[in-house]
Amino acid sequence: MKKIVYSALFLMSVMLTYSCSTMNELGGNVAGFKNRLSGGACERVDAERLKPASRLAVTAFEMEKAGLLEAFPYVHINPQAKDLKNPADYSSFRTQNVVVLSFNETPNGSFSQDMLCESMDRLGRIDVSSNRIVFALRQPDETEEARLAKEILDTAKIVETSDAQVRRGFKEAVREYQKANGLAADGSMGKKTARSFSQTTSIIEVKEMKSQIVYPDKPRSRICVLPYDVIAAAPAEFNKGYESFDAVRRKALSPEDFKKLAVPGKKFVVFVYFLDRVSPGNAIRVCVSESEMMYTDEPGPSRYAEPGAWPVITEILSVDETMEPEKLFINVFIKGKFMYSCIASCQIM
Repeated sequence: MKKIVYSALFLMSVMLTYSCSTMNELGGNVAGFKNRLSGGACERVDAERLKPASRLAVTAFEMEKAGLLEAFPYVHINPQAKDLKNPADYSSFRTQNVVVLSFNETPNGSFSQDMLCESMDRLGRIDVSSNRIVFALRQPDETEEARLAKEILDTAKIVETSDAQVRRGFKEAVREYQKANGLAADGSMGKKTARSFSQTTSIIEVKEMKSQIVYPDKPRSRICVLPYDVIAAAPAEFNKGYESFDAVRRKALSPEDFKKLAVPGKKFVVFVYFLDRVSPGNAIRVCVSESEMMYTDEPGPSRYAEPGAWPVITEILSVDETMEPEKLFINVFIKGKFMYSCIASCQIM
């Protein structure tokens, strides 16, 4: 059984490589989510310490994100077994961390795993999901073996069109498999090696696959301040939410630049980009204060995120004659069950 799991894991990992979605590392950066959900401590985990079937569970979810899982001949999944309540476009996200909450194995070859997965896209937006998978492994029949062998040979052809580093890694992995299975260890995926692979690769029967968004209590954010006249001169460049993130960052003012421009009557636009998704039930308010993390008597209006979204909030900041502090802060608050708490504070002067 262990050899079968390793073979399936190897093949799935290879296909993930060519879909541009890989499991980069397993870590403890999402430990806070585990503590909140299960009340337990979370130690750092690296991939090599996980059991092969546990790594296979992680890789199966990576393949589902890449849209590949159902297309694999050695993975069987009933669409009704999937309950994926996470709308992230994973074509642009890469996995950063995985925390395994529980892993269970039964004598008849069934496995279940609960885990927290953290991914990030180019803009720094962070997706955290709580995932569960239940699956069983079985050996393929003769018809399935022939289909698997063809799939493996097709995969080898894809590898030949990849860069030198990928080809070397694939060849070394094949060579190690050949050594372990009494084959000529030339690193070439020929018909004989492919047939052996097909006989030692299990069919994966996915019985349950669930994913839901985890909204952190204190979502991370980034605050940028721009002159109002810059926005007014090219509104279409800056009013597209996260599509405008790069343009906003390029024009953002430093505290020194803001201080030079902050004369009475001057207006600015404050952008708050949330890197984590925000629970739609939590009110968000932005305050301008002379003190860090201070809630003012006249905060901005309450805003609410769309479900599953990374919200972008804008506020107009006008400089008046009474604004003469040595320092000025933009503070972002989110209301929990009973009160507001400050989740971000940025000095702008």
